[in-house]
Amino acid sequence: MRTPQLHLPSISTATVIRTGLSGYDLLTAPGLNKGRAFSEQERDAFALHGLVPPHQRTLDHQLARRKRVLEQHLTLLKNIAFCAICRM
Repeated sequence: MRTPQLHLPSISTATVIRTGLSGYDLLTAPGLNKGRAFSEQERDAFALHGLVPPHQRTLDHQLARRKRVLEQHLTLLKNIAFCAICRM
């Protein structure tokens, strides 16, 4: 039986990793879990249907979304710090 391949895009080139992990075991491996970025072929090969959200998103999309959330939290922290200084 052939080991499924996992495609991990990087900044310069796509990296292919062969792994025997699948399902929950694959998702608990931080270096291999792509969240919503698993393709349909990868979801089939690694038995991920039902374990990841059905809508696919690229890693870049996920990164941009996390960055926006982080920036919102930083803005909130700055506002809290400013209010604390004003109360002194």
